[in-house]
Amino acid sequence: MPQSHQNSKNHKRDFKPIDESIERIAKLFVDAAYAVHVKLGPGLLKKVYEVCYLKS
Repeated sequence: MPQSHQNSKNHKRDFKPIDESIERIAKLFVDAAYAVHVKLGPGLLKKVYEVCYLKS
């Protein structure tokens, strides 16, 4: 059964810090994805983006 909006505010958020090396890798990936998107634009096949990520 879906939660109501009122009950969603009572949830605790248990976020654990991310290891610095994982954070760095994630940032590099997001930066590469953004660069490819800016150069090629949206709407291409997934494989095209994958090849471009490997080259960036």
